[in-house]
Amino acid sequence: MAGQIDNLISVCSFHSEEELDHYCLTCDRSLCEECIKVDHRDHDWCKLKKVAQNFRGTASDKITELINQEVPRIEHNVKALAEVEEKNREAKTGKINRIKHREHELISAVKVISESLIKDISESKFDESAQHVRSQEDENIAILKNLVSYFNENKQSTDDATILKLHEKIRILISRIRIHDPKRTEDHVEFDEGQLDIHSLKRMFGHVIRENSERLGVDIQGTPLTELFNFQVTANPIITLSEKSPEQVWVCGRNDKEIKLCNTDGSIVRKFDIGDGVIGGFVRLDNGDLIIADSVNRVLNRWSIKDGDIKTLTNLSPFEPLGVALSLRKELLIGMRDRFNTRRIIQKMTTSGRVLHTFEYEEGHREWIKYYLFNSPDRIAENSNRDLCVVDTMSRNTGRLLILSEAGKLRAIYEGQNLGRMFKPSDVCCTRGCEIILGDPRNNAVHVLDKIGKFQRFLLTNCSYPSALRMTQNRILIGSENGSVHVFEYEESNQSNDF
Repeated sequence: MAGQIDNLISVCSFHSEEELDHYCLTCDRSLCEECIKVDHRDHDWCKLKKVAQNFRGTASDKITELINQEVPRIEHNVKALAEVEEKNREAKTGKINRIKHREHELISAVKVISESLIKDISESKFDESAQHVRSQEDENIAILKNLVSYFNENKQSTDDATILKLHEKIRILISRIRIHDPKRTEDHVEFDEGQLDIHSLKRMFGHVIRENSERLGVDIQGTPLTELFNFQVTANPIITLSEKSPEQVWVCGRNDKEIKLCNTDGSIVRKFDIGDGVIGGFVRLDNGDLIIADSVNRVLNRWSIKDGDIKTLTNLSPFEPLGVALSLRKELLIGMRDRFNTRRIIQKMTTSGRVLHTFEYEEGHREWIKYYLFNSPDRIAENSNRDLCVVDTMSRNTGRLLILSEAGKLRAIYEGQNLGRMFKPSDVCCTRGCEIILGDPRNNAVHVLDKIGKFQRFLLTNCSYPSALRMTQNRILIGSENGSVHVFEYEESNQSNDF
């Protein structure tokens, strides 16, 4: 305690040879003679002794009041911190147990695969065939030995007819015994070791994600945009929308079985029911027809706006379509994964269903090394420079944006800004000036990136969970997770096509 009091009696920190014998009432701090001359000449100051005398009269009451107010608040805060620490400890223990359980699941799965492979090797048809041959030949040899032994013992006493009959039986039995080539019964079995892909193993295992609590209350500033109108469509999050005209918009919600054509007041003009399927996404062609991705039946359908007929464009099985987009050359871009989630691809095809190119692997350091590009390519947009912008979902809580060249080379990965909540982009579109517009529903924001994936600014903030985006002439359409559509005026010299 004495040491702490000694630290309070000190000389000036700026002028080490001067004592603190004055007090500046303007700055509310102790001073030395030199401080007054240099920085406090025009301030209201007096002798430190006078200020101390005045303070002594009221110090006890003020300090007591301060302690009574602040100490309970500090103690409450320390208790709250301890409670949060205990809560964090319990949560971490639960997560660690989940990781260990996941480890056990993967080890069990590997064991099942191992036992299956061992069974395939052990239960060989070649072994069964060789065993059958050996059994049959052993039986024939035993019979032959018995006949030969009988012949040798009775050849002198047996009549001629019996001897000839016995000789004929031995000759027939010998003719039935085949001399097998041992090499033909060799089981040429090999074990072809698969490639250990640590990236795929990490995706199967899972990964740790942590929100930044210190950033949750930080405000972010967006670009002031004028909202032209908004309307409610469905109770489900909007996943895809496309402008038919300035007064009408095609809209579809998540897990909806119908696509609706809505006026700007939300009234429904027309709708298309997909029946037993589930719509993963759709695009509108220049003639007004809709190409619809059916994720349940694993097909692409084409709905004719003119006569209302629907035809299967192509069967994608075993792949499930996750989303569909239209390139600058009016080709289809479809993100897909197979039913076992072992393959994730993007296919470029004509509007008649002919496959032009498949994007699946990232270029490795060696020709024989292949790394998957995608985890779940949910949304795609082609930029004005022909790059592909892909919303790649990594888990239930996280995602990223991939930028690929026209040939499929990975150019960049964007994983969001440090806004506190986890980053899981919902949709992407591009402007004529090659800017990339990205929806971030978890942070209620719309990001703007340049063509190489570098963050530029926020286009919108405090927008309600943007789940779908579409750029049109002088406007941006935003679908929300609450099922509403918002249309903003977007004046810029370089605008995008309606991808």
